[in-house]
Amino acid sequence: MEMIANKIKIRKVKAWAIYFDYEGKKFLLHESSDCYESSTTLYERVLENGRYKLETIESYYGKIITLNYFSSKVGRTYSQVDTEKFLRKLVYKKLVQNKKISNELQEIEQEIEKYKQIEDFCRCKRINLEYELFR
Repeated sequence: MEMIANKIKIRKVKAWAIYFDYEGKKFLLHESSDCYESSTTLYERVLENGRYKLETIESYYGKIITLNYFSSKVGRTYSQVDTEKFLRKLVYKKLVQNKKISNELQEIEQEIEKYKQIEDFCRCKRINLEYELFR
């Protein structure tokens, strides 16, 4: 499911769930845990016979429910939630899709891999030098 940040409207936030709307559809991001393990599931909430039926869209093994608010002296409201960061988390955990964010994340992952290779080279070089120094 492709999503755009400026169309997300956060409706309710609880410690274990985020309710939000997107293009007229209602969604629930629900986190559940069992002792040491947790999972997060994205549901679409469909109204049937006066009750909401939850239809699973995607699940992720682990926690992701945290919201970033814009700073405000007055307090926090749902309209202050940084929906771009919220969407970025959903895309990173592969719960939804967004081509622009996916490309940005892929570039960041490639850069991280480049620095990991540099780090490995430097670590090996340091170990060799220490070996020469102390043998």
